[in-house]
Amino acid sequence: MHKNHDFFTSQDFYIESSKEPDFKFKAVKSETEFFVEAKYRSHFYHGRLEWCKTYQLRRYQVINKIAPIFIVIGVGGHPTAPEQVFLIPIKLIKYTVLFQSFLRKFEVSASVSISEDDLRNAVVERKLILL
Repeated sequence: MHKNHDFFTSQDFYIESSKEPDFKFKAVKSETEFFVEAKYRSHFYHGRLEWCKTYQLRRYQVINKIAPIFIVIGVGGHPTAPEQVFLIPIKLIKYTVLFQSFLRKFEVSASVSISEDDLRNAVVERKLILL
């Protein structure tokens, strides 16, 4: 439904929607709208990574009260083909730094689509998404 502008576009002039997560989708079955924020980090540092700043986490938590937000974090490899991919509902994230041991529970395959039912289960039932 919507893709936000990248950093380089947004830095030249202010774009209000750039405060929102990267992507906005509408589920086919339920017609529920949700957001996805995509992050890439080249590696873990001492078994952890900083995925956002405090002000971003707070903003995502506010938006999540209106529509669910999922954070997708790619680690290693290349930004277009990370070695590991993690998909986490924002409501389960409380900190800007995440440990590898926490993220392991949310690892997904980068080559398999995730169904609407898997996302709904992650939001409603707090089930871990494993593929």
